[in-house]
Amino acid sequence: MKHPRPLGVKSPFARLFVLVLVFTTAACSRADGPNVDAGPETDLPFGADQTLIDDEGTLDGRGIDATRPGDSRTDGVAPRDADPRDLVSSDLLATDLGSPCSNDLNGTLDDRQAYSQTLRCLADPLASTTTKRATIDAFVTLVEARGGFPIVEGGHVIFVYVDDPRWDVDDDTLHDEDYDPAQRKPPLRVAGSFNQWNTQGLTLMHAGLGFYHLDTAISGATSTARYRYKFIAKDAQGQDVWFSDPLSRRFGYDTFGRYALIRGGIDTSGKAIGHLEWIRNIPSKVLGGVNRKIYIYVPRNYDSPTAKTTHYPVLYLQDGNNAFDPHQPNSNGTWDADGVADHEIDTGMAKEMIIVAIPNNAHRMEEYTPVADIITSGGQPVGGKGDLYVDYLVKELKPVIDARYRTFADKDHTAILGSSLGGLIAFHAGLRYPAVFKYVGGMSSTLAWGTFGLHNTTTPQSYAAIANLSGRHQVYYLDSGGGPPCPSGTDNYCETLSFRDQLIAQGISTLPQDPNVWPIQPPNVNLYYHHEADAQHNEAAWHQRLYRALRVFFRP
Repeated sequence: MKHPRPLGVKSPFARLFVLVLVFTTAACSRADGPNVDAGPETDLPFGADQTLIDDEGTLDGRGIDATRPGDSRTDGVAPRDADPRDLVSSDLLATDLGSPCSNDLNGTLDDRQAYSQTLRCLADPLASTTTKRATIDAFVTLVEARGGFPIVEGGHVIFVYVDDPRWDVDDDTLHDEDYDPAQRKPPLRVAGSFNQWNTQGLTLMHAGLGFYHLDTAISGATSTARYRYKFIAKDAQGQDVWFSDPLSRRFGYDTFGRYALIRGGIDTSGKAIGHLEWIRNIPSKVLGGVNRKIYIYVPRNYDSPTAKTTHYPVLYLQDGNNAFDPHQPNSNGTWDADGVADHEIDTGMAKEMIIVAIPNNAHRMEEYTPVADIITSGGQPVGGKGDLYVDYLVKELKPVIDARYRTFADKDHTAILGSSLGGLIAFHAGLRYPAVFKYVGGMSSTLAWGTFGLHNTTTPQSYAAIANLSGRHQVYYLDSGGGPPCPSGTDNYCETLSFRDQLIAQGISTLPQDPNVWPIQPPNVNLYYHHEADAQHNEAAWHQRLYRALRVFFRP
């Protein structure tokens, strides 16, 4: 079993409920962007067929991993039965004849109050179907923007499941995690390490319109205990179907796929470990409305009652669907970044940090490249939207992360890293936003992009044009596998070595006395270079070298 692994916006959602009522219709659709993520404790006491996605895809000889999958799936909302009052005007819907649904679900209500009001609305015979569905949506949105599900308060845990493909999205490679009404038949139960995985003990109640819930006391729920759990439904044959709570903010992966967590903290071995979280969707205006799930690793003490005022540095990691576990949707292998981070923190080689993993998508080659290029004989130019992608990271994603998490938002505590084209775009981000990213790194970076079939400016050439690069006070991490001879070396070895020499010539010249002795000396190192001879161009190789970048970026 792998090492254990590891999301709340602070701004109030004022009058969110009324807005949802005005703009929500009886049938709608929603597009979800790409996906990713990792964890341990004891193995779950049930089995499952497992299909681990570890195919590396077709790798271009020049180190362009052009076939990494993106997630272009769109989850459609199932048609809903019409209600005559659904034709009532928006103004009347907002008041709905004085029903409990008329009150706002906003920042003045805590999560338990919003939960109670949602139940009162669903029980109201005068409220329309549209109003009730809008209330469910507003409730889920409100809680996800704050502490997340399940709701934990005063020793009680409130579990919620919404039988709707918009709220039960694909979060695993296993079939049981896929939304299918035939696999979500009642009774819906919850079992976990808090009740010895008893499949019969706790049953969620149905409040109507697919809204299932349970408010139950769980000993230790507000302590440092780390409780795993899953939901259990019935399939069409009456057999149990285990699946992870799709609303759970905190989660991990083991040999049975994704599991949900009530909270982070101490696992069954008595050891505190980090865990994973997710943000359902951070849309991008600069990228033309592209939506993305975002996956986050938070360190071992993040949920501790004694760390509520502690802030953390942040690493923005590209190709986030490969960051944590091969069970992640659209995984192409894994860096096991959470396991590596746990180990580096536990051994004192790195400070506790937050890792924000941004999944790629079907537009990866466009988004990860600053200029266009031609990479196939007789092909058309591709790429060139790197400026927009980096703007998304800095102007749209980072503000949400800094608002929702206890981060150090300043330059001195912000890093960016990627591999292959992900390394290329990381260096481009450092170039464009030197006041945002102090630590900039790339593994096997495709630094020759722009010159394979065209004569565009490469990223190293753009760096060379900076008159006083050392005055930016950034720290650079470069590595590759492969090896000589140059210029035909593999895994972008030659381009990485050339970029190292260029940076040294530009005054980025404080290298470690010995790159294999930790902690590195001198303390003001601003360039770290490593060559792993003959290492391949894949996630397994980058996993093996990730610890070096973490030790450079997050020196204790």
